[in-house]
Amino acid sequence: MRRILGTFLLWLMAALPLPAAAQGAPEPAPFKPEELEQLAAPIALYPDALVAQILMAATYPLEVVAAARWVKANPGLKEKALEDALQKLQYDLFYIKNFSLLFDLSILFTTIKTVALRRGT
Repeated sequence: MRRILGTFLLWLMAALPLPAAAQGAPEPAPFKPEELEQLAAPIALYPDALVAQILMAATYPLEVVAAARWVKANPGLKEKALEDALQKLQYDLFYIKNFSLLFDLSILFTTIKTVALRRGT
């Protein structure tokens, strides 16, 4: 499985056009099957779970950096405090993703309604 995944990834990287090739630079020669096998061999030695994490990190590099910064800023959180902080972070990320004037007004009116009807206590 790992060998197939590694070979496929290397084949895909070799098959995709490079930005320099789109600008008129000469295209590099395609990899020979032996070269692809030689490049994929070290990848096959890693556990599937690790390769999956590496591929996810390569797909979402900004999220990985943001998560690392968050962990560095909150080193002392454990158990329940960590769960609460992650839940709050989910709300913050939802707000950032859906940021708009209409969404802010919706939050404002919901807050006013909650306070006026004393539902928040």
